[in-house]
Amino acid sequence: MKYNNDFNIQDAFFNEDYKDCILCFEELIELDKEDLNSAYYALLSTIGENDLYRGLSLIKRSKLLSNKEISEYLDKEGANLINLLVEDIDTQKVVIIMTYINNHINGDMNDADMGLCFFEMIGSLYELGYKASLIKELTSIGHMLFKM
Repeated sequence: MKYNNDFNIQDAFFNEDYKDCILCFEELIELDKEDLNSAYYALLSTIGENDLYRGLSLIKRSKLLSNKEISEYLDKEGANLINLLVEDIDTQKVVIIMTYINNHINGDMNDADMGLCFFEMIGSLYELGYKASLIKELTSIGHMLFKM
């Protein structure tokens, strides 16, 4: 896939074109044009493809996702998602999905277990006080990704 300005990664994600989302983000990394929105949908797409290793690869290759401000939330001491509440919504969304990928990368789980873990994460976010709009968005996406 060759990236062009007409490609909308969000639309492609909601059309369940997960492979194109991932390929587009890989090209954005190479072009140094990545942004939090495209990273969010690409990482969600790796969950939809049940390819968390590819998600981890995107995180490691991305300059944006591996920068100090974001990567410090993934450190053992910074992994508390309550610390993330001070960030803007786009940063929150991408770090939440990065955390999900990192926490489940080594698990040998089927789709139902992955879905259960995703919804448990959403429950934790609710308890921590994340905005209702984010909870609603992730819930809808979870239903789409895990066919629940």
